Amino acid sequence: DAREFLDKKALKSLVDLDGTLHGVLETVLAEVMAREVVHEVYQPRLDELDVPTMLVSGLGMSKERIPMTIKGGSMPKLLLDAQLIGHIHRNAVSNACKYGKEGGKVQTFLEFDSANQIFRLEVINEPGFGHESLMAMGDSASEFVFAQGVRLQPHMKGKTEKKLDSSGDGAWIMQKCAKTLKGECQIYFTA
Repeated sequence: DAREFLDKKALKSLVDLDGTLHGVLETVLAEVMAREVVHEVYQPRLDELDVPTMLVSGLGMSKERIPMTIKGGSMPKLLLDAQLIGHIHRNAVSNACKYGKEGGKVQTFLEFDSANQIFRLEVINEPGFGHESLMAMGDSASEFVFAQGVRLQPHMKGKTEKKLDSSGDGAWIMQKCAKTLKGECQIYFTA
């Protein structure tokens, strides 16, 4: 076996390089997928997925860091596109962390309504800075969130103290990913 000839340091370097290359490949594949979704040429690659396991591994962190709850107790394997669902979830978690309460809890809830064949993924955060302004915007807040190239903060009443970098396309691309799967994304600002 070739590994017998490698010392521990060389083996560790190879493992680190493998991890880096896999990370780069995942990033490139995600960018290609997003571009194809935006141009409406992406063809979903449906596979039977263990969604909770796939989502946790896609975030690269434990369930303790971003708790995941399955409503109804169990989740069957579902026929979905792992890249699309993974992109939607990662972006929702990223936005929840970015715009929610600093250091606040972010949770994922999964539910499958077998009678209606509807899969629901919810990412919930604790309200962050400017939450009251978002609630005051009503339904228009949701329209701004999912519009192409629109950032929500300039439309909020009052000044936003928190400087956030964003192209304003993340939620718009999430919505396009969901539509590719014949679904939709929604956002709610509640007290």
